[in-house]
Amino acid sequence: MYTRVQFVLTEDLHRRLRQAAQMRGVSMSQVVREALERALLEDAEARRARKRRLMQQLDELSPQLFEQTDLVHTAEDLNAMREERMNELVRTAFGH
Repeated sequence: MYTRVQFVLTEDLHRRLRQAAQMRGVSMSQVVREALERALLEDAEARRARKRRLMQQLDELSPQLFEQTDLVHTAEDLNAMREERMNELVRTAFGH
């Protein structure tokens, strides 16, 4: 199923589109659809590649970040900290 879309093109771009369609023996709409498909696919692939590069950089930097900070390393550490804080609050609230 197709949806009609209207674009405004420069004269030069319209001329080049018409020539490309004639040379390939297809409609201008077909050339535009194929070009959009390629551009959108390339854009999605570029985003995925950028995400992979960022994740790789994060993986490479993670050991340095943990060495330079007092970050909680495990859920077990976080739970121990939470329990200590709760005990502290109970002692403060009930004077124990």
